[in-house]
Amino acid sequence: MASLPLCVFPTRGLQSSFAKTSRQLQCIRTQRLSMPGGGNIKRQAKQPPWRMPSTLSQTRHHATQLRKDPPVANEITRPSLAEARSRAQAAYQPPTTGLISYLPSRILPYAELIRLDKPTGTYYLYFPCLFSTLLAAPLTNPVTSPLTVLTTSALFFAGALVMRGAGCTVNDLWDRNLDPYVARTRLRPIARGAITVEQAVPFLGFQLLTGLAILLQFPTQCLFYGIPSLILVATYPLAKRVTNYPQFVLGLTFSWGAIMGFPALGIDLLSNTSSLISAACLYGSCIAWTVVYDMIYAYQDIQDDVAAGIKSIALAQEKNAKAFLSAVACVQVAALGAAGFAVGAGPVFYLGACGGAAATVGWMVAKVNLKSVPDCWRWFKKGIGAATSHNLASKGCSLVLNYTSDSSAQLTCDLATTLSRTHGVKCITVQADMGTETGPAHIITTTRNNFAHPKSGKLQLDIIVNNAGVAGKTAIEDCTAEEFARLYNVNVRGPLFLVKATLPYLPTDRSGRIVNLSSVSASLGFHEDGMYGGTKAALEAMTRTWARELSERCTVNAVNPGPVATDMYAAAPKEFQAGMAGWTRNTPLAAIRKGVDREDLVENAELAGGRPAYDADVAGVVAMLCTPDSAWCTGSVICANGGMKFSV
Repeated sequence: MASLPLCVFPTRGLQSSFAKTSRQLQCIRTQRLSMPGGGNIKRQAKQPPWRMPSTLSQTRHHATQLRKDPPVANEITRPSLAEARSRAQAAYQPPTTGLISYLPSRILPYAELIRLDKPTGTYYLYFPCLFSTLLAAPLTNPVTSPLTVLTTSALFFAGALVMRGAGCTVNDLWDRNLDPYVARTRLRPIARGAITVEQAVPFLGFQLLTGLAILLQFPTQCLFYGIPSLILVATYPLAKRVTNYPQFVLGLTFSWGAIMGFPALGIDLLSNTSSLISAACLYGSCIAWTVVYDMIYAYQDIQDDVAAGIKSIALAQEKNAKAFLSAVACVQVAALGAAGFAVGAGPVFYLGACGGAAATVGWMVAKVNLKSVPDCWRWFKKGIGAATSHNLASKGCSLVLNYTSDSSAQLTCDLATTLSRTHGVKCITVQADMGTETGPAHIITTTRNNFAHPKSGKLQLDIIVNNAGVAGKTAIEDCTAEEFARLYNVNVRGPLFLVKATLPYLPTDRSGRIVNLSSVSASLGFHEDGMYGGTKAALEAMTRTWARELSERCTVNAVNPGPVATDMYAAAPKEFQAGMAGWTRNTPLAAIRKGVDREDLVENAELAGGRPAYDADVAGVVAMLCTPDSAWCTGSVICANGGMKFSV
């Protein structure tokens, strides 16, 4: 049995790392096929008939062209439903992280169906219930005790968990013939055929009965308020077929809990005018909140929505999206304030709830670039590591995500789950510190334990991306042995020991790839960058040495980005960005483009001299060097800095 190609990828800037395996590198010109006898053959891989557009206007143009021009011979056409499901089944990998990875195989599809591994939807359904409970508690006579508020909130959370799962089941039943064609949804249990309609319908009945049992724990009047919500739960999936505003219908559904907190604490809305007005205003605020975040999120599926004929608010409001979002955000904050005013809320409510809501939603609406699909994703996941992970996972690579501290465990697990579900790849997590002597070897040991052949123990590691790194600016007089060791242990010793640990598993036919993440600091001599720049210069020196030592096994190259628009860059002092302005103005691709680049970068361009790289810009160059097309490139430092430094 042929071994799986494998990529190890420590993360730059976070001392975490990623190890990746790949069943195949798709969407490349050639694919390497392992033969039973150990030889390799090459075949031409089919190319897509059109390039994936990056903006909404391009999307609509491509969709129009596809409708006008029928497919010709050798072009990729839409597969049949059976074929799409078969492909999804072949791509599916059971989860290896998180709670559901411990479930029996017969139960696992049902846990995936109710999105047990993706609790965000449950939180969005629960928060309106919590808000209304907290708003109603001071209105009762006597005032509701903290214990009652706690138990009521716990019941609401259980109900949100169950009914969110029921909503997912209804949604997947309605979309069972659409989901197999959408990359983000094709691995859902019903879409891939792991659960049949005949199995899903009784399961849905069980969920609804469980929800009813929870509802009966509340006062009787809650029945009259709660049962009508089932109409929305059942019909929301149809909204995207008949209206351009399905996000509004989603808001009606997810925000229903804004009404429920009042009757749950014994307040009769029909006989208490102030409470009725407060509940109605809170309901409207939660609806607006849902429309804002789901409209931004909708831009991630924009290509699939156009191709599948799915209606979306993102399409309907293309020409005035920012104005529409701003108006809805104002409605959200105003309605929230009105909800508090109706019941005589104090200044803490207006400063905390209304002020916090205005600040967060205002910042998001102002800064998000709705013309850039990747930027819409930026508001949910950020960083070079995440961007590179998505790039390689989209090409079929499975990943081992490494993190350093306990505080990063949940974030890493969530990213692994997202990549697994979105791209149908295997993802596991491992905790290790690249700055220690044993950390790199531990990553490889964990990789071997999870990806080696179960009988032969054979493992081939095809790709290493040395992306780990820590930074620090220190003047000569302030240098210390401790800071020197911190930088060199992570940036130099870590990559060296990682490559050393992978030597037994590298290919022997030159097909391997090593990519080292360097920096322009290695050669441009920035002020107070002596130690950090020295670590990157050392990494480039090892790149050239390894290219000769490992020439029969793999290519070895480095990439040297300059400033990148990550959270670390945004948090950097303005003095740093101003100090880089001269270099940035001399960088050809850093020139700002209004209406194309992110608005926060446009606003900061005068101070910074232009824009930094997007994380996807660097990730694309790294991924390019991991493909078979880069086979004749080794020992080189590839400039991924927009021209801040040219290759020589």
